[in-house]
Amino acid sequence: MCSSKHSGNPYAAQCINSITAASVVERSWSPDHALQICQGVDDTNFLGPFECMIHQKTTQITNDVVAELCQGALNAGPVECFLDAPSILSEYHKARLCRRSAYSLPAKCANYIATNIMREISSNQIVELCQSSISPIPTDGVGPAYCLDKVYRSVSISLAVSLCKDATSSATHQCFIENRSLLKHESDRAFMCNRAPERNEISSCLKEAPILLPDNTKSRLCKGSISQASGTCARLLWQKSDCNSFVPHISCAKNEEIIVEFCNSAESIASALCFVNAPEELSFRETADLCKDQADNIELNNHIPGASKLRVG
Repeated sequence: MCSSKHSGNPYAAQCINSITAASVVERSWSPDHALQICQGVDDTNFLGPFECMIHQKTTQITNDVVAELCQGALNAGPVECFLDAPSILSEYHKARLCRRSAYSLPAKCANYIATNIMREISSNQIVELCQSSISPIPTDGVGPAYCLDKVYRSVSISLAVSLCKDATSSATHQCFIENRSLLKHESDRAFMCNRAPERNEISSCLKEAPILLPDNTKSRLCKGSISQASGTCARLLWQKSDCNSFVPHISCAKNEEIIVEFCNSAESIASALCFVNAPEELSFRETADLCKDQADNIELNNHIPGASKLRVG
């Protein structure tokens, strides 16, 4: 049964054989458990699930939970994490928290949250927040626990979790706090600041972006921005769009989407200059397709006379 299902994956077969052999001396493992644990392994991790499984031989974790916990594991980290997780979490939530973790850091994050956050927080929210944690405590300036500790008193727990769940540096909560006046809606700001790069220009992007651009559009425009060019690009395109008035044209929403798509990752304004000076007969979408990614002005020089001399007015 095992060999037929994994005949095209020799690493899965090795993983299954290791577990089957171990079950003789450790505990009884069904073929279904072995199949589940070894599903999707390759040459980089085919022994990880076995190491994870064998690590729990002296614990009371059931085979069903171990099979869920150790599937695709790199090492014994998931079991260590499971055993370190706070008692307020059920076995189901501990398994979700720790699956595929290489260390017990998600459990340490969960322990800190369960002990120190003086607000009601659900098991699902603890798992969502901590399952990708790379930091055990909030004193080192990184990680979801640190981020949540900085913002949860002034916003809802659900918003704080959505903001902080992928935090790897202090940039996440700093972005959220520092841009209050530039982006009023908390949910849009949380989306924008989630996974904020440690070195970012999100504030500069917001300041450069068109004032009339809606908050939810600005949040998508400036998310992850490492240059104010994203905002400048949006301002230049906005001036040429049907949105540049207090009574915008019906096509404005579609043009806003093009602006976000075109300018979000901009690191210079070359493409935007191409857009502004493109032939009037081209539609907004056609102009975007022509000028996208023209950081070196190649298409700009080919299609627009004198383009290399253009400057922002």
